[in-house]
Amino acid sequence: MRNALELDCFKGARVIAGHDGLDRIITGVNVMEVPDILPWVKENELLLTTGFSIKDDKDAQERLIPELAARGLAALGFKPKRYVDTIPEAMVEEANTQAFPIIEIPLSISHSQLLQGVYAELVVRQASLLRKTAKTHEAIMAVLLNGGGLLEIVSTLEEVVGNPVALFDTNGDLLTQSPGVQDLANSFSSLQFGTSKYRRQRYRPVRTFIETESGRVRVTMAPAIASNRVHGEIVVWESRRELAPLDVNAIETAASLVTLVILNQIAVRSVESRYCNEFLYDWLAGEFGSKEELIHRGSLVGWKLSESYFLMILDHDRAAEPSEQYGPVSEEIRMGKEACQQAITRILTARKDKYLLGDRGSHLVLLVQTSPALDDTTVKETAEEIAALVHKEVSRHCEEASVSIGIGRFYRDILEIPRCFCEAKKAVSIGRMLKGPGAITHFDNLGVYRLLHLIPDEQELAGFASETVAALLDYDAQYGTDLLSTLQAYFRCNGNVSKMARELFAHYNTVTYRLERIEAITGMSLNDPEQRLDLQIGLKIAMLRELS
Repeated sequence: MRNALELDCFKGARVIAGHDGLDRIITGVNVMEVPDILPWVKENELLLTTGFSIKDDKDAQERLIPELAARGLAALGFKPKRYVDTIPEAMVEEANTQAFPIIEIPLSISHSQLLQGVYAELVVRQASLLRKTAKTHEAIMAVLLNGGGLLEIVSTLEEVVGNPVALFDTNGDLLTQSPGVQDLANSFSSLQFGTSKYRRQRYRPVRTFIETESGRVRVTMAPAIASNRVHGEIVVWESRRELAPLDVNAIETAASLVTLVILNQIAVRSVESRYCNEFLYDWLAGEFGSKEELIHRGSLVGWKLSESYFLMILDHDRAAEPSEQYGPVSEEIRMGKEACQQAITRILTARKDKYLLGDRGSHLVLLVQTSPALDDTTVKETAEEIAALVHKEVSRHCEEASVSIGIGRFYRDILEIPRCFCEAKKAVSIGRMLKGPGAITHFDNLGVYRLLHLIPDEQELAGFASETVAALLDYDAQYGTDLLSTLQAYFRCNGNVSKMARELFAHYNTVTYRLERIEAITGMSLNDPEQRLDLQIGLKIAMLRELS
């Protein structure tokens, strides 16, 4: 509106109220000569009136300005003298309150002059904007066509908008920056990228203020989006000059090109990952007969295998069992795996650890290089430390993801990695069963489950469970009781009936009765240490079989 007042068609017009709103944008002009104009007005319009339709309606005069301001109009051009001597004082007061400009139009200026003048200027500005937009688009596109990457895109964008530019990933980690950003690195922590849910819901540039060493600075943040998914965030610091609408268009263009580059990188990594995964799962399946053959095959996919690795599996808790099948997974599992990959990259890069990462189905397989000279205890502690760091980082950056981690024993010979993989699978499954979602479990900490895992005869295990606790399972299923849980509580509480009663929220006599029923149904005595041990082992076998 401020610029519009400089046009020839507004010569003699003056602002009588709402001076603080003169920076409102005009995109069109409308004329009000009927009382019910509101359904036909649009945001950012300049509304012209002689006041004829409301000259005798004081209520309508008082309501008009708040309603126009609420609909986001640019201003009200009021031409008095013909039907209304002066602009009503109530409208002037409300316009000052709402910061909504009222422009007094001289009687000599017709509405058609104003319409023609404003629309002529809008056409000129739009044509200029289109030319500048095309020029900006060509400049940024040239970077991509000439083989430039993310660094070249943000550097060119800095030249176009005249302000420092940086590109971050969806977790707020810096991907690249233009030369002018170096002095603003201390302000990175002030940038609020929001939660993953917030990122998914915001698909347009936003402007906000952050604190820097030199003071408060406005920043514009624009997401790089494809298929309703945010892949990165362009940030522009308005430290040199305020951005114009054309600059925001340039930022959006750059964001689109950034998306293309990132998607291309993802596609390349996906192909490379497929070949690496094929090799990794051949390795985990024990397909290589010698260390030399294994090292040679690894070199073909770019992996330089050292002598020793420890291994862990990171599995999404939404998967009933670690899945090794190729093919699409749910969006929730995909996001969880992506959060794990990013967390692993950040943590192990910071630790300067060398690692290999495989991806299949619902889980990731992480192998971290370590020295064969280290003792088993040190390697175990290191593996558990890394697992805890990754788990914490995933929870921090992806609230929706719930991941369990299983760690295998450390074997110095790389030909023993398949054995370590099997142990990690058991650890993640049994750990989740015993501790619930989000468990971190080392195979060495599985206790008697390690021994049960080594028994190859499934029929023998099934027979032992049948002889001990199968009758309880059948009884619970037939009568809707929960005696199996009572037996589990018995072992957790070391046979302390009072403690069991508190844990089960049951009366002491009720718990005693349940234990008598357990002895009667199983035919085994809880006072006999051998039979008590059989029942406990039978319970663990039953839990393993349920897991399987």
